[in-house]
Parts: sequence; C-alpha cells; structure tokens
Amino acid sequence: MQGNSSHTEKFIRQLKQGKLDQALQFANEISQQDPENPLGYAMLGDALKQKGEFEKATSFYRYSLQKNPQQPGLYLALGEAYMLTGENSKALDSYSTALYMAPDNIDVLQKTGHFLTQSGYLEEAQQVLEKSIALGNTKAINSLLDLAIYQGDKTQIRQFIAQHEESIRQHGGEFELARAAFTLGEYQQSIDILKDISSAGRNSEWRRAYYNLQASAYERLGDFARAFKYYQRQNNLTNSHYNARQMEQEVKSVVQNVRQMQHLQARPDDQQITPFSPLFIIGLPRSGTSLLEQILNTSTHVVTGGELLFIEVAYRKYIEQGLSLQEIAHWYREKIAFITQNQKVPKIAPRWVTDKLPSNFMYLGFIKNLLPDARFLYCQRNALDNGLSIYKQNFLDMHSYARSQQDIAHFIALERDIMSQWQAQYADDIHTVKYERLVSDFEHETQQIFRHCDLRWNDHVQHFYRNGGYCHTASYEQVRQPLTARSVGLHRQYADQLKPMKQAL
Repeated sequence: MQGNSSHTEKFIRQLKQGKLDQALQFANEISQQDPENPLGYAMLGDALKQKGEFEKATSFYRYSLQKNPQQPGLYLALGEAYMLTGENSKALDSYSTALYMAPDNIDVLQKTGHFLTQSGYLEEAQQVLEKSIALGNTKAINSLLDLAIYQGDKTQIRQFIAQHEESIRQHGGEFELARAAFTLGEYQQSIDILKDISSAGRNSEWRRAYYNLQASAYERLGDFARAFKYYQRQNNLTNSHYNARQMEQEVKSVVQNVRQMQHLQARPDDQQITPFSPLFIIGLPRSGTSLLEQILNTSTHVVTGGELLFIEVAYRKYIEQGLSLQEIAHWYREKIAFITQNQKVPKIAPRWVTDKLPSNFMYLGFIKNLLPDARFLYCQRNALDNGLSIYKQNFLDMHSYARSQQDIAHFIALERDIMSQWQAQYADDIHTVKYERLVSDFEHETQQIFRHCDLRWNDHVQHFYRNGGYCHTASYEQVRQPLTARSVGLHRQYADQLKPMKQAL
C-alpha cells in the first residue's frame, strides 16, 4: 500500500487530538483499501484501545499479527490491551514474545520492564531493565528507581539513590527522586525537589502526577489548605466530563434489564468449566476494596484477580449482541479458568477467584443471574471520607465524576441507592464491610468476612501486609503497611474546602 508513512502520521495526529471516531473511520478505510496489509488492522486496534473497547482491540491486533507475525511493537500493544482487559497472563505472553523477537531492542526492553513492574513481576522487571541499561539505555535508571519505590524497601531505595543520583538527574529523573523522598517519609524534601522542577511544556498527565505528589506531601505535613489547592489543580487538568443525567439513565436501565431477566438465569451446571466461584469485592473507589483483596490473599483458597473488566463486557454482550446468559456465562468462566490455571489452590472447596473492580456494584443483579454461585463483599465508608479520597486520587480520565465535589456526591448517592436495591433483593449473598469497623475491630470484622466466604480464619490475616501479594491499583502503597486509622475522619481537616460536597450529600 502506498503512502504508509503519511497514513500513519495522519492517524497518530487524529489520536493525539482526541478525534477517536475519525481515527476509527480512517483506520477502517485503510483496512478496506488493502485487506492484506497489517497496518489498517493495527490502526483499528489502536483506535479501539483509545476508545476503551479493549477486547475488540485485541482481536484486530491479533488479525494484524496473522498478516505479519514479525511485529514486536505490535506484540507490545497487544500486551497492553490484554492488561487493560485484566488478562495478565496473556499480556505476559505478548510482552515475552516481543522480548523474544527483539531481545536487544531498547524500546521493547523499556516497555516490557514497565509492564513487569506494574504487574508485580518485580524480579523479572529488574533483570530486563538492567539489560536495557547494559545496552546503553541509561534512562532505564529512572525505571529501576520506580521499581525500588514499588518494592517499598526503604533501605534499598536509599542505597539506589546513593549509587545513581547523578545519573538519575542527568536523565530528568527529579520527579522520581521526589516520589522516592515521599516514600521515605521525607515530605519536605519531596516538596523542595518538586519546586525545582519546571512543569513548562509537560503534558497534562505529567502535571496531574506532579500536583498530586505535592498535595500528598503537604497533607502529610499537616498543611491541609495548601494540599487542597494542589488537589484542585490536579483535577482542573482532567479532560473527561461527568454527565449526571446519563449516569442516572444507565443505572436505571441496568436495574430494569435485570428485572426482565429473572427467569433467564444461567444454569449452575456451567460451573463445571472451572471449580472456582467468583467473589466480587464491590463499592466505591477508595472504599477499601484493595485492602480487602489483600486480606483475602492470606487464604490458600483464594486467587486474587485484581480489577477484571469482564463483567461490563459480558453485560454489553447481553444487551448489544443479544447473546444468551448461558453463552456469556460459558465465556466468563473460560476467562476465569485461564486466570486460575496452574494456581496451587487446595482441591477441596471453597475455591474463590476475586474481582475487585469497584464499579461492578452497578451490575450486581446481572451478575447473580449470570453466575448464580457468585458472592459479594460490599465495601462501605463514611461518605465524606470516601468522597475526599476520590477527589484526592489521580485517576487520570478514568472516573469522570472524580474532578468535581458535586459530581462525586451525585455518584455516591447513585451508588448508595442501587446498592440498597441489590441488598434488599440478594441479602444472603452480600456481606457489607464497614471500613471504620474494619480499622477499629480488625479481628472480629475479618472473621465475619471469612465466615461469609466459608473460609477458615487464621492468624496470618493479622499480617496481611506481609503476604507478598501484589496490588495493581492506586492503593499499592497502603496495602503494604499495617492498618491504621489515619484516614478515618480525615474530611474534618478539610471542613471548609469540602462544603460543596457536604451540601450536595
């Protein structure tokens, strides 16, 4: 096909400008003009990934690779798409293939090292990044510092900085040094480093992280007014916008569809695909879902799946594609079987695989019709504490309501309303975990949680933060520490700043 370079440039420009529908249409035209050329299918994958349609993106990436398997860069893109669908094993295979095909390619090594770090393969990440450095990619020093921060070993962080600080600074790693200082508890040092970094010419994603780190450091120093100012700056850079009416209609539609499908429940015999039953940890973001998954990870009967994206895809298959619940249940259990294969879990029941995607609360009724054996742990937290934590968190553009206090309050009210309906309908399958009670009476509350899951409580639960499980979410730092009550009632420190949220709630 002629003009590949100009086509690619035009397509990339459309993606950068956020013209996703135009990019998708353009990619489709390219693939139709030359069906044997892998470029158009790769473009379709990129456009769909940007639109959040990750499963469709993987299909087009695979089709492009069928046309030309010698594309290590496309295996990287496929790996990222798999990671976004929650299929980390397939993502690992894709990144490994790219690394096998181009073992000395610095870009492949860098991106694979980043994936391995984010996914908890920390020893493997270190090997890949060290090889990248040996091949001349000294920028990977900053990635190694990132890795040390993820590991959370303060002695290791200090030693690494002492050995490599000059190189880190030479390659623009001051922000990583500020993150390291924060992890070490040197909050003023973190702020001082950030003040010396120019944000001119930086993209909005970088600046959001920059303001978030400043805000977090000021909060730890007790300067709450200044902390909130930087949280505001972070959220003012968010591009997404929350449509309250549309969200209300979406929730109403889900409830209505569930009422209509009561007699269509999938047959329990479909459970034979996998001996594992799904255990959903639901609630608002920042309500304790990651903490609860780490606690459950102390049981040998539990495989922690992290934030899986299967349920929303399953719901779309039912509503948009018209597949039967039986067909979708079969598809879902095959996904779970893939995640749980080769896991050393006792052969006796119970055997659970967790999904802690908080937004699954919207689909609870759908899940019960799709997966009759599913159980739920519902994390609930003081609304103002939860709302503040959402407002503070740098979610990028993933949660459109998180940029505004009023929008957060609206979303919290929606969540409370739909959960009250599900709790009335499925009371036996839902166990509510109050964050404040979990903090104040940890042993009693965790015993109740384990009882709901038919699990035997053990003394290891008390030391959940030592169990070696890896957290793939924004809470990775908190769940590696002993439980504290530091965040309980934190909203009182921001009483003046949170008046809009309080009034809306």
